Amino acid sequence: MRSVIAGIYGRFAARRGARFCWLLLLALPASADVLDEAVELARAGVPMLALTLFDQHQPGPDEPEAWMRWERERIALLQAADRHEAVVERVAEAPRTLPDEALAWLEQQRILAHLALGQGEQARQVIAQRLWQGEAPPGGDALAGLRRQLIDALLLAGDDAAALNASRRLRHDHGVEAVEDALLHAVVLLRNDEAAAAAALLAGHGSGLAPWLRDLARLRAGTWPPVEAVTQLTRRLRELRNEGEVTAFAAAVTAEAARLAHDPAAHAAALERLGAYPLGREARAWLTISGLDDGDALWESWLRLATEAGNRKQLLVGDDPPWFAAAEAAVAAGDERLARAIYALVAVRSPEPRSREQGHQRLMARLLQAEQGGRLMRWLYLEAPRRYPSIESIPPLVRYQLSDSAITAGDLQLATRLLADLLRPPPGVDGYLWHLQRARIFVLAGQPERGAEGLAQLLETYPRLDDESIDRMLQVVFDLQAVEAHDEAVGLLAALLARATDTQRQREILYWLADSRKAQGEHVEAGLLYLQSAIVPGVTTMDPWAQSARYQAAQQLAEAGLRDDARRLYRDLLRVTEDAARRAVLLRDLRQLGGTE
Repeated sequence: MRSVIAGIYGRFAARRGARFCWLLLLALPASADVLDEAVELARAGVPMLALTLFDQHQPGPDEPEAWMRWERERIALLQAADRHEAVVERVAEAPRTLPDEALAWLEQQRILAHLALGQGEQARQVIAQRLWQGEAPPGGDALAGLRRQLIDALLLAGDDAAALNASRRLRHDHGVEAVEDALLHAVVLLRNDEAAAAAALLAGHGSGLAPWLRDLARLRAGTWPPVEAVTQLTRRLRELRNEGEVTAFAAAVTAEAARLAHDPAAHAAALERLGAYPLGREARAWLTISGLDDGDALWESWLRLATEAGNRKQLLVGDDPPWFAAAEAAVAAGDERLARAIYALVAVRSPEPRSREQGHQRLMARLLQAEQGGRLMRWLYLEAPRRYPSIESIPPLVRYQLSDSAITAGDLQLATRLLADLLRPPPGVDGYLWHLQRARIFVLAGQPERGAEGLAQLLETYPRLDDESIDRMLQVVFDLQAVEAHDEAVGLLAALLARATDTQRQREILYWLADSRKAQGEHVEAGLLYLQSAIVPGVTTMDPWAQSARYQAAQQLAEAGLRDDARRLYRDLLRVTEDAARRAVLLRDLRQLGGTE
């Protein structure tokens, strides 16, 4: 395990120009507990690598205690990554010979996964089996928790009447003391058209989701005039910061009040907030508000808002310059929402392709300056099935920007789909950078050959590259090396080496060429390349970079059986190394080759 982390650190250090990467590796803590190391990797932001280690090192089910220790951590990692389908699969494949307590815990994780996926009927079946067969966890609290999950499952499955009966039985048997119980029963009442009873139930609760659900119940019951409600709700929503589920819940309730009050500005404002903090599946079921599942609602709200503003200014759809001027005036006046609405209108209704393109471009620019703008942009273009039913229907310029957002969000498969059939950069986008990003996405998404082919074509298109352009391409080559596509990396590095004119950049490319040849088992060539990296400025160069490269060269030559040459390199390093720890490493390696100082 230590070697795995060392390899990751070593690649990172080399890529960032660290001069003593081979020595820094020695400072990594050793650990005999692979599980703890895998968990640390997940926390460090590489959960897929951690899962690979789970696959390689998890004990077999014939060691049930050890297997379960690993399995609990694996499922926690999958849950944190929102890979709930994988949790369902793991539980289904778990051996039935495990102890009852372990099987009960696994079934509970399957229930949670089904609920997270919005699979109410599947969750209901698992819960019902546990209840009917007496497999419910012991203790009143645990049993009540399972019955609460049954209510959630029934709501998700759309069986509102059964949810009401189950909720009433739960209240009768266990009472309703916690706010979570009151919220759940209030939702069930709302789903069964008992809004007044839901509002009364929540009257004493004033934190979290409760006041917002109570307000929705008051609107549903007709006891709160929408015009009055939207004023108060908009103010309260504006005061909320990033509070996740509460923000999304509040935005949805405010949007409903604004819709009922026929207030397009407030409606658009609430929907923008909702797009930035989208509702989860369970929350959508709880709210009983239709039309908020996707970005189509915001598009329509923007169009209404822009149309009203245009009518006041007597603007004509198709006469685009006055619309753009109106949007710029809105930006100058600090009315970002109106500006976004006008750009949206031009983007989807202008008869001129160039104007539509400018509308999308300016809309995206405004969105990316907004709170959670990247998420809001994905909601509008990728989750608006009526306006954009497929990725192919999204304008190329938008798809390019969305691919950036997808990479940031870690969704490489989406980024690949966005760019897969785009062979040329959108107008106004730098062609070199566009092709680089496209190649990088293919590499990271598991298609390294396709990515390398794109880089090779790019080198043919741009035979002369400045230092900055070389550095940008090198970042994609590093991605090829990271996925072990060394054949492709070697060819590209050689081509970049021929174009590099800066001495230090030549040294670096030689070093990374050596990395790939080492990974391919070509130890002699790797050693030669490392040594060339060391001596580019001169044969006697012994700067930090040269010391690191000479050390790597010595190791590769030793692997190739050229022990005398390796010993000479180690002795050369000893003559210039004063640090005691580094000298100890060199002496150890020298002794292993049968040499002495």
